[in-house]
Amino acid sequence: MSHPAEEINQNNQKLFDGEYDEAIVSLTKTLKKLKLFLSGDAHTKIAMSAELHCGKSHQSCLCDPSSSPLSVQYEYGFFLPPNKDLFLNISTSISDLDGINPRCETDNCLLATKNPSNIMVFKAPMMVNAPKSLDAEVCEELSYIIIYNLALAHQLKAIAMGPFTTPNLRIQCFKQAMVLFGHSQQIIQKREITIGIGRMHSLAILSNLRHLHYEVGLVQNAEMCTQYMISTMMCIIHDKELDTLGCSADGFFDMILSHVSKTTVASAA
Repeated sequence: MSHPAEEINQNNQKLFDGEYDEAIVSLTKTLKKLKLFLSGDAHTKIAMSAELHCGKSHQSCLCDPSSSPLSVQYEYGFFLPPNKDLFLNISTSISDLDGINPRCETDNCLLATKNPSNIMVFKAPMMVNAPKSLDAEVCEELSYIIIYNLALAHQLKAIAMGPFTTPNLRIQCFKQAMVLFGHSQQIIQKREITIGIGRMHSLAILSNLRHLHYEVGLVQNAEMCTQYMISTMMCIIHDKELDTLGCSADGFFDMILSHVSKTTVASAA
C-alpha cells in the first residue's frame, strides 16, 4: 500500500495535465484512506517512499530550490513543473458585456465591473517535501493538503469548461471549490494545524477565493478577499518576509496593486 503523501504528489502532475476528474477521484480515495487510518480501521503500515523527498527532483519544487527558502525549510510546499506559470489570469472571462453579472445570488451583492482587475488563480497544488510516518497529526496535515488540492481541482476543472458550456455544472464546480477553500481558510485562521508555509498559503487561498466569489456573483465577498490580501501583504512587508514568497511575489503584487491604485485615485478625487 502506497504512502498517502506519494499519492498526493502523483496527483499534482494530473492537475497540470488537465486530468481533473482523475485527480478528484484519486484524491478522494486517499482522503478516505486517511480517515480509515484515523478511525483505527486501517492497520496496515503504509510504506514510506524515499523518492518523495524534494531532493530527488528539485524541478518539482516551487521556483528554483537554490534560491527559494520554500523548498528546503518546510515539510510541505507548492508543486510546479518546470516552465509552467504559477498564475492563471482569467480577468476577461468573468464579467458580461453590459458590466452586470447575472449570477449575482443576493440583492445586496455589488455589480461586477466590466473588466475586474487582475483576477488570477494561483494554480500550484500543494505537495509533500518530507514525508513522515503516519500518526494522527500527520494524517490531519495530509488531509488538509488533500482538501486544498481538491478545491483547486474543482476550480481548474470549471475554468477549463469555459463560460458557455454546461453553465450549471460549471457553477456547481465553482461552488464546491469555494466551500473547500473556505474550509481551508478556516483551518488556517484557527491554527488547527501548522503546515509551515504561512502567509504565502493564505495569499494563495485568498486569491482563489476572490476569483470564485466573482464567478458566482458574490462580488462584495471578492472585494473582501482583496482587502485581506492587501493586509496580508502589508504584514509580510512590515515583517521583512517578502523573500518567503519566492517567485510568486510578483503575481500577488499584480493582483493587489491595481486595486490600491484605484482606491488611491478615488480617495484623491
